[in-house]
Order: sequence, then C-alpha cells, then structure tokens
Amino acid sequence: MKATNIGTPLGWEELTKQFQEEMRQTAREAAEQLLSVYWKEKWGALDANFFFDTDEFYNALSNVITKYREKSKTICARCGGTAKMKSFGGYMLPMCDDCEEYMKNGNH
Repeated sequence: MKATNIGTPLGWEELTKQFQEEMRQTAREAAEQLLSVYWKEKWGALDANFFFDTDEFYNALSNVITKYREKSKTICARCGGTAKMKSFGGYMLPMCDDCEEYMKNGNH
C-alpha cells in the first residue's frame, strides 16, 4: 500500500501517526485490494482518500477517516494543543488561543 501525507499541519503530526496506524490495522485484511491512501488538511479538518480494486472495505475505512476528521477539528494545527475552529481570512483551521494570537500578529 502506498501511503502519502500531502499537506497536513505540523500540529497534527501525532494525530496523523495514530491515523496511519489505525488505517493499517483496519486495512490489514484489505491490503491486497488497497491500492493507495493519502491524507491532507481540507476545510480545517483531516481528510483522506483511498483507492481499492473493489468496494468491499470502503465502509470500514470510511469510519476510521470520519473518526480522525472529527478529532482533527479539536487539535491546534500549529502546536497540537486543544483547539477550536477559527477563521483566518476565510480559511478555517483549528487553533488554540495562543496560536491564533500569534497568527493574527503576522507570524506564520
């Protein structure tokens, strides 16, 4: 299986490690049919896409993705701390108050 992180925030490093391990465990039975999986930040939450030869394991992996998408909405994209969704010029990201203040002061 090819697994690729194509752009998640640094603050989600631990979350994406957990996500990747749970995807591996869930996909163990489907390993021969799972062609590839990639994950990224989309609309302020973790998102993932996967490709199979068949549709047999789609629901099991969809449940894992939904679980981690919801978790990602509560983890600061910058530092990994507890966060709430914030808007930055129309772009949504989960941020803790300290990181939000840091970003508003022109830092990145």
